[in-house]
Amino acid sequence: MTTVAPDMTELAAGAKQASRKLAASTTAVRNATLHAIASGLAARENGILEANARDVDAARAAGIEEHVVERMVLDHDRVEAMARACRDIAALPD
Repeated sequence: MTTVAPDMTELAAGAKQASRKLAASTTAVRNATLHAIASGLAARENGILEANARDVDAARAAGIEEHVVERMVLDHDRVEAMARACRDIAALPD
């Protein structure tokens, strides 16, 4: 059985609560949130990539199969695609 660090459990619980608030919000608030996520991804790309590299190294050290590890790997293009997807979703009709 996999164990999850308490801080990750708290983070997941907070995300669940935030998702409920966001679902009940206006289209303008949801779209602004998506644009803020996109901006945050771009602004924090270096930190995201550094943390991802540590995660990938840890996965390899733990013996995770390489095809699974490769799905974890982020680079500039993938982070940019995530930000673009957020903006694309915000542009969709509600």
